Amino acid sequence: MNIRQRCIFSFEDAMKMQPKSRIEKIIDTLDFKPVIAKLHQPDGNKRGPKPYPTCAMLNALIAMRLEN
Repeated sequence: MNIRQRCIFSFEDAMKMQPKSRIEKIIDTLDFKPVIAKLHQPDGNKRGPKPYPTCAMLNALIAMRLEN
């Protein structure tokens, strides 16, 4: 299933922005609620260290892909 989304800004405008502001603007426009709901599974095993927050991991993944 493909979901069409209107263009927020052009690719050329995104490339002109500073790297940090570009990443922040792109991440701020994304809605992670449906993704986090699918990824967040309550874990019955409560041993060991707490994992990183799902939203932080998604932000890091998107930032990594934008930089590469």
